[in-house]
Amino acid sequence: MDWPNNKDAQLLRRLERDGINLSNFHNVEFNVDFDRWPPAAEVLALLKARYGNAKLFEPGSLDEMQEGYVSLRIKSVVSYEFVSRMQREISDVVSGFGGYCNSWAVVLDHSEV
Repeated sequence: MDWPNNKDAQLLRRLERDGINLSNFHNVEFNVDFDRWPPAAEVLALLKARYGNAKLFEPGSLDEMQEGYVSLRIKSVVSYEFVSRMQREISDVVSGFGGYCNSWAVVLDHSEV
C-alpha cells in the first residue's frame, strides 16, 4: 500500500505484516482522551448517541499508570482513510469538551491471530 510515513500507517503495515486481512470487517477501537477527568456526562451521552457505544475506563482501571479514557468500537473494513477520518471526526465531536482522539487499535478475536 502507498501510505504516508506516520503512526497510523505504521500500525496498518504491522497488521498487514502479521497476516491480518484489512479488507475484512473488524472491530476498531478508538480511544478518546480528555484534558480533564472525568469527562462531562453530556459528552458521553453525545458519543453514545452518535456511535452506539462508549465505554468509560477510569484512571488505573487496567494498570496503575493508565490515564482515564473513553473507548468507542466501530465495525468496519480497516483502511488508512477510515482510521484517519474517524479520528478527525471523533476529535471534532469532543473538542468542545477538552477531548481528542489520536489512537486506535484493531480488536481481533482469537480466530484471527
